[in-house]
Amino acid sequence: MPNRREHIGIALIAQLGVELLRKSDLSDDDRFWDVIGAALGATCGGVLPDILEPALSPDHRQFAHGMLPAAAVAWFGKGKHREGCDALYAWASAGLRPGEHAHAADGQNELPRWMRFIVAGFFRAVPTGYVSHLLADATTPRGLPVFGRLGS
Repeated sequence: MPNRREHIGIALIAQLGVELLRKSDLSDDDRFWDVIGAALGATCGGVLPDILEPALSPDHRQFAHGMLPAAAVAWFGKGKHREGCDALYAWASAGLRPGEHAHAADGQNELPRWMRFIVAGFFRAVPTGYVSHLLADATTPRGLPVFGRLGS
């Protein structure tokens, strides 16, 4: 069974693949910070299932480790999550808070541009890390439950 360090490594390798295949119109500086954020997001997503369901016993894999929740995360990554990420990238590029219009931004209390791209990259990559964790666990003898139980 993969441990925390292995899950982080797998998540980072999966995210590297995404980054190599992903087209980007960002400047080199913005892309750099975006990839830093993506690495952090994939790392967090890669350990999230075990944070939600700590490996205290061999039977710890329940709902957060289920195949249906994995499919839901993947589906979410293609729809609403993508819309949210698009809004974050618009905010990072324009300096607007998510949901704000250009005339409403006054520049006060605004995060630096590089930090906004870290935030956008982070949220873009969390699902990659999460799904990579579940795929790694699926290759073990215990595999993954289809759905799992809610609660103990």
